Amino acid sequence: MNRFKYITALAVGMMLALSAHAESFFQLEVGLGRADYKSQGNMIWYQQGLPYTLRLKPPAFLAGFRGDILERANWGLSWHVDYEYLGSVETNAIATTDENYDPVTHACRTDPCAAQTRFTGHGNVSGIALTLEPHLDWNGFRLGVEGGPFIFFPSWTVSLTPATPVPGIGATVVHAPGGLHVGGIVGASIGYKNFSLTYQHIWDKVKPEFTPVWSSTNVVMARYRF
Repeated sequence: MNRFKYITALAVGMMLALSAHAESFFQLEVGLGRADYKSQGNMIWYQQGLPYTLRLKPPAFLAGFRGDILERANWGLSWHVDYEYLGSVETNAIATTDENYDPVTHACRTDPCAAQTRFTGHGNVSGIALTLEPHLDWNGFRLGVEGGPFIFFPSWTVSLTPATPVPGIGATVVHAPGGLHVGGIVGASIGYKNFSLTYQHIWDKVKPEFTPVWSSTNVVMARYRF
């Protein structure tokens, strides 16, 4: 959380400092929407057939800058440098050991089901998107596509407790290795004057010693540029 506050404050400070000198070289843009984290599937922090909940569609926001590299009558090429926060996700699952779980029948191999553990996870992704956007323009409307690298900072923590409380046994908390990762973004947008609706597919999969629940993220946002 402290890292998220630091990154957010840094991004906002940079925007405020630069906006005073923006003139016609670049514009401030902000966006608000919803992310849809795609899970890695069965047996990655949950097991189908056993109790679980996944909350993978949080609010997301964006703030940054965009500018024009080329401007023609009906087309152009723009750049974007944006800070994106994809929101926080949560998981809550009761699972048995992999050896005691049948991935075909989605059931325990023993009856009653043995060695059950509750896995409670939470995490988020934030990062800097550096994209180029070729676009077509007509009477104030704009249709564009974009792509580029996504430099991101993932966070993922899991708490393990016995499914049935046992006196004297507490939670085991495991943190995924964080740090800097490089993924990618592709997207498309349709807009009118300063307002646009955008879709992005973000490759933000992490491969540490143990992986977060997500494999990639789709984001839909409404954006406005000043």
